[in-house]
Amino acid sequence: MWRDQLGVWRARPLPKLTAGEIAYGIKPQLKADTLLELAFACSWQRSRRTVFRYLQEYDVEVPSGRVGS
Repeated sequence: MWRDQLGVWRARPLPKLTAGEIAYGIKPQLKADTLLELAFACSWQRSRRTVFRYLQEYDVEVPSGRVGS
């Protein structure tokens, strides 16, 4: 987690994303104006990754459209 020159907080919460995870809408880098927003975004992305891996494990078709961000 770091703050750029413009004062925006950034993080890379999930290492080693696969192409499928990125296609599912999981972002490799997040940004937010406040630490609280960044924490929420990180939690949301971790949840999306968990859901994606669950769908893969149980051979459920992954929806092509993204929901949320």
